[in-house]
Amino acid sequence: MLESTAASLPRSGQDYPADLVQFRAWFPTDNACRDYIDWLRWPAGFACPHCQSTNALAEAAGYRCRSCKKRTSTTAGTIFDKTRTPLTDSSMSVKSRS
Repeated sequence: MLESTAASLPRSGQDYPADLVQFRAWFPTDNACRDYIDWLRWPAGFACPHCQSTNALAEAAGYRCRSCKKRTSTTAGTIFDKTRTPLTDSSMSVKSRS
């Protein structure tokens, strides 16, 4: 079993917004939401989920791997995958339920 320390746990206001005001300040646009999800998925930088290559071309909603040529969306495999709702609205509804 993994042990977690207080230092390794996410901190409100530092790793994620502490309240609705801070939430709106952090995520005013879909691009800001997408950048945050990108950072959560690949904190050390993009790694292709198909071949693990770190060599990729950034595209509007994700990446195209230069090694295997496959595309992946920043939101693929997340609760926001295939949603047509703007990320700012989707994220807001998640935050309001937490």
